[in-house]
This record gives sequence, structure tokens and C-alpha cells, in this order.
Amino acid sequence: MKRTVGGAILGLVIGLSGCQSSEPVYSGDIRPVGYMESASLWQPKAPPRLSSQAKRARETLTASGGVVFFRYDIDSNGRVQNLELTHTVPQGRISAEQFQVAQLVAEHYKPASGNEARVPVHVQGRQVHVAGGGVWLPPDEWSDEAVIAHWRSEFQ
Repeated sequence: MKRTVGGAILGLVIGLSGCQSSEPVYSGDIRPVGYMESASLWQPKAPPRLSSQAKRARETLTASGGVVFFRYDIDSNGRVQNLELTHTVPQGRISAEQFQVAQLVAEHYKPASGNEARVPVHVQGRQVHVAGGGVWLPPDEWSDEAVIAHWRSEFQ
């Protein structure tokens, strides 16, 4: 009897240790970063296969192009939290629902070399979707206005 109870408890402990809470975990203050700078702290894990819904949502963007502005946090466990589409140019190019479905941001990250402290970050991102296909990632130091002007002059 002892052996069975002990084995059951050990199995429960091992099973629970593999579970992760969906609650965000922050090892310290959240550092605000740009999309490109976030790569120096966190690297995306292998992305899942795109669903047919994700492919359709991406096709909406690549059909005529546009600029997508978004933000999200990466917690200390490398999970994306608070993913939000803030706006698009042209306005309404993609809905918040389509943005979520399109999987334009990885859901899980691993710490980059040098980020052993697992610094949580708040990412401000912009993606320029080129009509007919392709994505351009503007430098973090460019203002939103400069990104829009570049898209209009080079890709529209």
C-alpha cells in the first residue's frame, strides 16, 4: 500500500512540475523596447504551422499592403502577454481579430544569450506589409510618421 501511494504522489509531483501557469511571471521591471531590440533579449521558439485562418488573415495584408502597429509583453517565462493591435495604415487594413489570428508575433520565446535574468519586455512593434508579398521591419529608432512616409514613398 505504501509503495502505491508513494508512487502516486511521485507521479503527481512530476506531472505538476511540467505544468506552467498561464499567469504572467515577471522577474523584475518590464523594460520597454522596440521590435528589433527585443531580439537581443528574446528569440522566438519554433513557430507552429499556420492555420488556414492565419494564412487568410496574412493574405488580407499582402493583397494591398499596409503598416501594422502593435504592442505586447514577453514575460520572464517567454510567453507573450497583452498582444494588441494599436492601429493600421490605411486605417482598418486588418481587424484586431484578424491580427490575433494571423500569428504575426510568436507566442513563445526563449531567452537570448546574455539574458539569463529573463528580463521581461514591453515591445512596440511595426511591420510594413508590401503589396503582393513581403514584410519590411523598420528600424526601432524611426518614428511612426517616418515609417508611414517610407511605406508611402517606397511600397505604395
